[in-house]
Amino acid sequence: MSTIADKGGPMGSHGTTADDHRTALRFVLGRPGWLVERMAMDGGEACLGLTTPCRDSGGHRLWRLVLAQDGVLVSDRASGRRLWTAPSLRDALVEVWEAVADTDRR
Repeated sequence: MSTIADKGGPMGSHGTTADDHRTALRFVLGRPGWLVERMAMDGGEACLGLTTPCRDSGGHRLWRLVLAQDGVLVSDRASGRRLWTAPSLRDALVEVWEAVADTDRR
């Protein structure tokens, strides 16, 4: 079962929006072990946290999705590395899903 968390973090105009949060919530429905959280960056800018199952470790993988001028930056929260930039939130969510699915196929 998917879990939906709403910590009520700031949803300012320079980060992800309430609509982005709703889009992500709809995306994780039916995806067991997936969790979406509204979060804030150090500067108070809103972003989304996405937790997915990690078959490699048997635990979870934490992702951060941040709105930027050139699209949505997707980073691995554990390493802090930026992995890629997607043109839209929906594209970023699909790319995360594909990355998780690729790990499941190994």
